[in-house]
Formats: sequence, structure tokens, C-alpha cells
Amino acid sequence: HLYLSNLISRHDFVGLQETHGTPGKARAFSIREDSQTFWSHWDQRSSGVGLLVTNSFLSLFSSRPPVWEEVVKGRIGRLKLRGEAGNLDIWVCYLSAKSELEREAHMLAIASRIIPAEAALSIIMGDFNLTVSNEDRWLKATAEYSSESHPRCRAVLQERWKTASNLQEIFQDEHTCESGLVLSRIDRAYCNQRSSFRLDMHVGCTALA
Repeated sequence: HLYLSNLISRHDFVGLQETHGTPGKARAFSIREDSQTFWSHWDQRSSGVGLLVTNSFLSLFSSRPPVWEEVVKGRIGRLKLRGEAGNLDIWVCYLSAKSELEREAHMLAIASRIIPAEAALSIIMGDFNLTVSNEDRWLKATAEYSSESHPRCRAVLQERWKTASNLQEIFQDEHTCESGLVLSRIDRAYCNQRSSFRLDMHVGCTALA
């Protein structure tokens, strides 16, 4: 609770994954008076995503009230913000850890709802539970990279996200997930901002535990 309060005091919004929450817990949860929370629950044992947003940031998008959409309950949420300064869609996700078919379906659900960059900036962040390069998973026992691949999800990422929707990764090279056997880079963020807007800057991100 204190950690989240500190995070939102220094950022415009914070995405949460694997919240394991319930509607009752969400109603009882209070973070700061100067921010709002948005939740999508599944059950207390798995899944769940959330988004914390400061009121000062929300005030920049005053044309319409913010709209929170549970795209896939407990897995994918989208906050739609509209204002005179522009339009912004903030996505937070926790994709299936066990089924590539489910992950593929989740990624296709996002792809079908992405708005062209000319109409809205989209930021997608969360735990994707998949590797996208051969160096994303490191085996402790052999000190080698895993040859594991997720071909169906990688195909959706390339064809539907990158090519069709211009979604590019806001890169961070840390292996953010550690188990007894491996180190994995499965937490990431994507944005459909045109590359021409980033010619004079370096954009990166860090997944916080």
C-alpha cells in the first residue's frame, strides 16, 4: 500500500498485474485522495489487473468522462481518455501463463480494438508471459539462453501489432521475472507513437517489482 502510494505520487499512472483481487477488496482499497483506481478481477488465486491514475492527469482529458473497459475479465483492461489535447488509451494486461492459445486470443482481442495512432495514442503494459527473442529467457543450470519460442504469439505480435497497428516496444532489457530455474524478460510495454516523434529522444521503461 505504501509502495503504491509512493509510486503514484511520482507518476501520472501505474499499471498493476496479478492483483488477485475481488470487488469487495477493491471497494475497501484506498490509496490517495488525488488519484482514482480502475480494476478488473478474476478471483483471489489468479489473474487480476488494475490501473491507478492521478486526478491531475485525468483533468487533461476533460472532453468526456474516463471509460474503463474490461476487455478480458481479469486479464486485459483499457482506460479510454479523450480531451482537447488529444486522445489516449492506457492498457494493462496479464496474459495467460499456461496456454499459448489463450495468450494468442488475448493479443488478438487487443489488436482488434487498437485505434489508429492518428485518432488515439495507445500504451500497452503488463505481464505478457511470453518471450519475443531468443535472449528473453536465461537458464540458471546451464548459463545459456533458452530456445523456447512462442510462434503463434510472435506471429500476432509481428503481423497484427507491429505491422498493422504500428505498436513498438518501449524497450527494457532487464530480466524481470526470476524463478528457481530461469530468469525471464516477460514484462514489457508497447506504444503506437510514430517514430518521427522520437527522433530527438530516447524512450525506455522499467518494470517495477
